[in-house]
Amino acid sequence: RDLHSFPTRRASDLGQYYGTFLELIKSLLDGNIEGSSYEDQLREMFGIHAYVAFTLDKVIQNIVKQVA
Repeated sequence: RDLHSFPTRRASDLGQYYGTFLELIKSLLDGNIEGSSYEDQLREMFGIHAYVAFTLDKVIQNIVKQVA
């Protein structure tokens, strides 16, 4: 088994995770939650694969700076 593949999940779970992920990142960017809480919740949803999303807030912030 590929170590980088996500564990098997039902499609309904993935849809719920996507919505939750969008809410988490929005809350983080709005300053409603702290970075550690954001990371903890991502880790709970995605396990060891959550590291990919840990820096997504930084990517979005840099894009906004470049566009503005």
